[in-house]
Formats: sequence, C-alpha cells, structure tokens
Amino acid sequence: MTTKRRFFYHYNKPYSQKMGETYWSVHFKDVCYFVKGIDCRVPTQSKNQKIQPRAIMIGFANKVELQNNIAIIS
Repeated sequence: MTTKRRFFYHYNKPYSQKMGETYWSVHFKDVCYFVKGIDCRVPTQSKNQKIQPRAIMIGFANKVELQNNIAIIS
C-alpha cells in the first residue's frame, strides 16, 4: 500500500493570462503540474494564506495522474 502524501491545488492567474484560458496548478511530491481541470477523488479542505496564492485546497493522496490535461487526484 502506498503512503498518502500531501497535495494542494490553486487557480494559476499568471499562467492563465499567458495561455488565454483557465489553468490550475497542482502540487504533489515537489512537482507542479499546470492543468485545465481537476478530478479530485479524495477529501480536501480550504486553506487561506497571507502570501500568494491566498486560497488553496489541500488534502492527502496516493497519486496524481494526468489524462487529457486533467489532473486525477486519488
């Protein structure tokens, strides 16, 4: 059984403006993925910070897979 690791995701405004469409940043195992959508299959909670990004969603997951520019978090 794999160990669950912390992940978080947030809206990425600078990258979205650069690309001309909405993008999210998904952070897992010290890697940042830029994706157009998220399919989150594990519980999450919101977290507010005093630094950017101001609001993020955090949780624990076994893996993050990319399919058709969608992050599948499980």
